[in-house]
Amino acid sequence: MKSQDRKRGKLGKDPLILRYESLVAADRIEYFERKSFEKILVHYEQLSQIDEALQVCLQASEQHPYSSIFHIKKAEFLFEKGEILNALDAIEKAKGLDSDSLQNELLEAAILTHQKQFDGALQLLSEVQSKISQGELQEFFTLKLENFQQAEKLEFQLVYLQLAVLLDLESTAETDSFQRFLSFVAEHKLFEENIRFQKQLLDEHPYALHCWLALGDAFSAVQLYEKAIDAYDYALAIDDKSAGALVRTGECLVALKDFDRAAEALQDALKVGGDEVQILKLLAKSFLAVDRNLEARNCLLRVLQLQPLEEESLFELAEIDRLEGNFERSLIRYEQLLNIDSSNLLYLQLFAQMSHLTGNYQEAVETYLEALKIFPYDKETWLQLASCYFDLEYFSEAVDVLFSAFEMLGEDADLLYICFVYLIKAGRRAEALIYLEKALSKDFARHEL
Repeated sequence: MKSQDRKRGKLGKDPLILRYESLVAADRIEYFERKSFEKILVHYEQLSQIDEALQVCLQASEQHPYSSIFHIKKAEFLFEKGEILNALDAIEKAKGLDSDSLQNELLEAAILTHQKQFDGALQLLSEVQSKISQGELQEFFTLKLENFQQAEKLEFQLVYLQLAVLLDLESTAETDSFQRFLSFVAEHKLFEENIRFQKQLLDEHPYALHCWLALGDAFSAVQLYEKAIDAYDYALAIDDKSAGALVRTGECLVALKDFDRAAEALQDALKVGGDEVQILKLLAKSFLAVDRNLEARNCLLRVLQLQPLEEESLFELAEIDRLEGNFERSLIRYEQLLNIDSSNLLYLQLFAQMSHLTGNYQEAVETYLEALKIFPYDKETWLQLASCYFDLEYFSEAVDVLFSAFEMLGEDADLLYICFVYLIKAGRRAEALIYLEKALSKDFARHEL
């Protein structure tokens, strides 16, 4: 054992802590100076041993009845244990000993915030701000937040994030504190809590644009799209050029399948600015939903001018071309998509289909075989490859593909029925009837295939 560990006692623990714990174990009480109790208290607090820390507070307040620190620490620990009334009672005792203690007021503000009494917390914070700078307060809240993060106590992290926001409430714009709070509630999906909080903030500051946007986002997150749109409407009443409110309104209207109104909101958003790519993609989606394909195409082409490799827009354009029968152009776009993601099963299948439809059967077959190397258990790819051979009237090859599929997938009913058809076309009638019998016994209802 190192010499410094000998001085600190057993297992390197401070002799003061050892002495205290031995007295507790023997159920004995002995006098400790106030500073000693504070040191013992810090030890248990750092270990997050709240019950032990509370016991220290009780003994310390009995031996040092005029020291407010032990009452306020007792209140903190009771608060963390959820014993709110007892915590408030301890705060009152601490106030009786030291009415000017900022710790009393800050803890009381935290408790009121925990109880969703934000107006009371605001009032206390305004009183505290007359005694300490806002920067020092934010630093205090950040420290508390870090402690609760380490202890993984979400509800208390939320409290101090909310207090930090309340401290910045006079700001007319979104602050770092506000953004940290929004990130926290989004990460932990505390959307109902966010709705409640934003409503309280708006009671105090009804013209806070960022709060209306946050309220709309919270409603949208729980799929209350109509209420979200109402919140965004209030934001637009404050600033009719708010791109954020217009885009989010468009997103909600898309979710509600009100595509015409969505297109109007998104076109207004394009006029005032914002993320042009995001807006154009949403606008294209709205146009496609109401068969305004030419307008959708124009939006998507504009996206690709801004971001040539924007994958989602490239895919949408390829699909428009495919559905309109322009297979050559669709083929080119799917080839571009494969250059972006060469192992995407859907892109491989669609590129092979377009190759098939444009008469490039060899490329189609090679692409299907490439897809099967990566996804050997995908039934659809086996069926498409067999179909490709069938269209070429290579019936025996089509049957061989299905036999290979049986080895990978087992005797699937769809494969069995199609195998029956292909065997008939290959002139292998007796063998075909065997597969028809297998298919009927496997899944009779699928005979309609």
